[in-house]
Amino acid sequence: APLNLNFSTIQGMPNPPGQVVTVSNTGGGALYWHTQVQVLGFTWLWATPTAGTTAPNQTAQITVGVNTSTLTPNTYVGQVTIFGTDGKNGTASGSPQTISVSLTVLPPCTLAQPSWSSVAFSATAGSGDPSPQTETITASGNCSWPVTWQAQATSAANWLKLTPPSGSLTASGQSATLTVAASIAGLTPGTYSTQVAITATDSGSNPAQGSPQYFTVTLTVLPPCTLQVSNTSFTFTAGQGQP
Repeated sequence: APLNLNFSTIQGMPNPPGQVVTVSNTGGGALYWHTQVQVLGFTWLWATPTAGTTAPNQTAQITVGVNTSTLTPNTYVGQVTIFGTDGKNGTASGSPQTISVSLTVLPPCTLAQPSWSSVAFSATAGSGDPSPQTETITASGNCSWPVTWQAQATSAANWLKLTPPSGSLTASGQSATLTVAASIAGLTPGTYSTQVAITATDSGSNPAQGSPQYFTVTLTVLPPCTLQVSNTSFTFTAGQGQP
């Protein structure tokens, strides 16, 4: 007892604690027992010790545990079967006993990739600024809500403006909009580029999986349209009466 065990964890988190099953010998002779673990697919279920001897009217304890290190979010089902004999190959009354084990692996708190991996602006020197563009920020999974996010350029870029520079998400799948704008004031013709890092942490100050996420911002400032004249004066000479 018990005959049903349930485990739950979040992907990437430490394994949940093992649970104890009690084996009772209610007879008058020694009980020799051993365990057998059965799972489908990944090997994630274990029981220890794997065998033992229990005196009459005594009990023994088996710890059943799970290893979730290689598991993706899903529900997994397994069994631990306990076989008992009297030591002379005689099957003990009530043997075997089967313990059903259910394991639920929940998706982790995850910061999704921004809606665009790069944002490009182009404008002509002396003209107005290019139109702003937007990025979408999304968090999902089993987070300690709210999740706080922050956007910041990874290198100096006085021409770049992020609005708002930070915010929070209160539920899985909720999105926030980040406005990305560029100003060409004071810039000479050329190409300017930087990366923006988006970081996210939950209410327990734990970073979301996938944090930080990056996107690239490029601003191309084109030279203005210029009228050039090759000669600013002309001199003509002709003789009288000639063309």
